[in-house]
Amino acid sequence: MERLRVAWPTRDDVHRFHVGRTADGSTTYLVAWDGDEPLGVGVLNWTGPVGARARAAHPDVVELNHLQVRAGSRGRGVGSALIGAAEQAVRDRGLDRLAVGIADDNPDAERLYRRLGYAATGVWDVTEYAWTDDRGVRREERERHQLLVKRLHLFVVSVTLRNTAGDLLLVRKRGTDRFMLPGGKVEPGETHVAAAVREVAEEVGLDLSPGSVGLLGRWSAGAANEPGMVITSDVFTAPLPGEPAASAEIEELRWLPIDPSIDHAADPSLSPMLTEHVIAVLLAGQGGGRQPHHPGANPA
Repeated sequence: MERLRVAWPTRDDVHRFHVGRTADGSTTYLVAWDGDEPLGVGVLNWTGPVGARARAAHPDVVELNHLQVRAGSRGRGVGSALIGAAEQAVRDRGLDRLAVGIADDNPDAERLYRRLGYAATGVWDVTEYAWTDDRGVRREERERHQLLVKRLHLFVVSVTLRNTAGDLLLVRKRGTDRFMLPGGKVEPGETHVAAAVREVAEEVGLDLSPGSVGLLGRWSAGAANEPGMVITSDVFTAPLPGEPAASAEIEELRWLPIDPSIDHAADPSLSPMLTEHVIAVLLAGQGGGRQPHHPGANPA
């Protein structure tokens, strides 16, 4: 802490205050460094949001607040790096939601968080606090801020469908850049196989027989279109029952050759789930019925 206090002095000794709060494990003080130079800080509140209304509405989320980037370091991606570190810290504890409070007079911060996948909850709080300005004048503030929340982990199902040439059917959703397998979220009360059958019908107009759907594997990877999101997917395989057609939110279909001579990892249009897991399994010739990597879930 002394290194931080010397390199970045503050009138109210803010660093000592926030580091002191970490003693009981209720908070983590994040510091971005460039060598010996601190560039920015942020506080993770593991016990939930600070605002009373936010805490009542979302008691189980972790909140990131007091995010600050030094004036000379702004525009260098420091804020995004601190947010990314906060998200990873939350995931490392097995948690999946991170919240932030955005003041109503800070539209730049709101744009940043929305770009990173945070969504408004409709919950507003008012916080009162005192601080000392650069001239040593003690000031009191009353700030109105809204709660934004991001889900950091999502479970989905997807299906590999291949034509007679062995090419893999991929889809690209409207307004996105990356191709992925047909699939989506599991609805309440729905089995994983039923969800896979429904998603294929909705996205590419094909009717799969549930009995023909086999489990290829379960993997986790970065989401294709949501920055900072990690998805876990039960990936199924099924025979292609006909000619697919883009429907619902799907804008484009693509047939991907599964060929070892192609460097699929170098293709930026493919989702991480494909390049990190699925294509390698297909190239290795491992078919349906392989057990998932994380036992305990019932794919039926």
